[in-house]
Amino acid sequence: MDGMLAHAVPTRPLREMGAERVLAVHLKGRWSSGAAPRHFFDVIGQCFAIAQEMSADTWKLAADLVIEPDVNGYDYDAFDHTPDLIRCGEESMRAALPRVKAWLESQQTVTAQRSPRVLPGTAAIPAE
Repeated sequence: MDGMLAHAVPTRPLREMGAERVLAVHLKGRWSSGAAPRHFFDVIGQCFAIAQEMSADTWKLAADLVIEPDVNGYDYDAFDHTPDLIRCGEESMRAALPRVKAWLESQQTVTAQRSPRVLPGTAAIPAE
């Protein structure tokens, strides 16, 4: 899920809800090609990208694994390149599969009774 600005990659809310395993996928692209903005949304997008990058350390601490497909070179609204972007994601996941498998296997040895991981500065959110 995409948490936009408040939680660019919502790993911390997932932990706070009790998730024991969190695999984060971050589409870290450049919102600026160095050229002049095409329109107002390019300016707003660059502001969001900067704000999201500033919060990256926070959400990365709450993730067990982080996968970042290389989407540089694509505009944020490059919907005409959807097949290429999907391929970027597939390639990144295939490259990460050995790490993911090792992570999942190591988690099987952890007992089911362990308490949820609580991060500094957070409080558990009760399930309703």
